[in-house]
Amino acid sequence: MRYVIRDRQGGNIIDKYDNKGKAIYMLDIFEAQDLIDGIYEPHFYEVYDTINKETIYEGRCPNANI
Repeated sequence: MRYVIRDRQGGNIIDKYDNKGKAIYMLDIFEAQDLIDGIYEPHFYEVYDTINKETIYEGRCPNANI
């Protein structure tokens, strides 16, 4: 899998995807669920490109300031 969602602090892989758009979409879903659960932390997750070895997305939960 080319794209992984992982926690930024430890680099632990949470999920894997072949599609960049799907990985970004799912990271947003993870953040939204964390917000609902009351455990949201800004930029906890990242989408990492395993081929280019770079972070390509850090999330953007729209209600992060609540």
